Amino acid sequence: MYKYNDYHLHSKFSFDSKEDIKNIILKAKDKYINEICLTEHFSMIEGNVSYGFLDFEEYAQEISKYNSANNDIKIKLGLEIGEGHLRIKEIDDYLKGKPIDFIIGSLHRIDNIGVINHIEEKDIDEVYKSYFLEMYKLADTSEYDVLGHMDLVQRYAWNKYSRYNYLDYLDLIDNLLKKVIGKGKGIEINTSILKKHNDFMPKLDIVKRYKELGGEIITVGSDAHSADRVGEGIEYVYEFLKEINFKYIATYDKRKVIPIPL
Repeated sequence: MYKYNDYHLHSKFSFDSKEDIKNIILKAKDKYINEICLTEHFSMIEGNVSYGFLDFEEYAQEISKYNSANNDIKIKLGLEIGEGHLRIKEIDDYLKGKPIDFIIGSLHRIDNIGVINHIEEKDIDEVYKSYFLEMYKLADTSEYDVLGHMDLVQRYAWNKYSRYNYLDYLDLIDNLLKKVIGKGKGIEINTSILKKHNDFMPKLDIVKRYKELGGEIITVGSDAHSADRVGEGIEYVYEFLKEINFKYIATYDKRKVIPIPL
């Protein structure tokens, strides 16, 4: 029985994946997933590894081709836009007229310097604070539907600092979540660190806080860059969301929320 969605996936159209969309679709079907959204990396910042990589026309053609060939799974076209708040007009111009279903707003850089560099050179407490403050700017001004991996610092800081206590940054996190809710946007639960660190991005306590503050829009994504990791951890997240009384998972069509009951 098909019953899950995976809304954060990368294929050969992202700089850091070599996977064919066909293989992603086959694995999704094996995992009882009936809707996926490819979210290829995209940046308008010169010098960024994503800059100029995506061939959007070819990407859109492939999504259309596989949708026509598969009646038992929906394949949506998305982007993961990095640091969109730094190139607002350029991104707005780029998006016009394109058949995009869904946009993840993500932050891999602080002050346009990679998060890893900050972790290596600065006090980790300051890195977390700077990250949440920068993410607030992104949430306030850029184009997105959900925020991706909103505490990404933990992925890169883990080996040196292990788990962080989100309560140390509760005011910053609350302000960020309130901004997202106030703009009618959502957050994702990213499962990509589950296998290695037995955790999620954001931490599930932050998801609970999002719910307490009135948040309703939520997507779940494996952030898989290879077919073998498609759908990883999604079943667990669905059960967690039911337990804390989320009523639906958000899917998207042409940037409009399509709620799917849990």
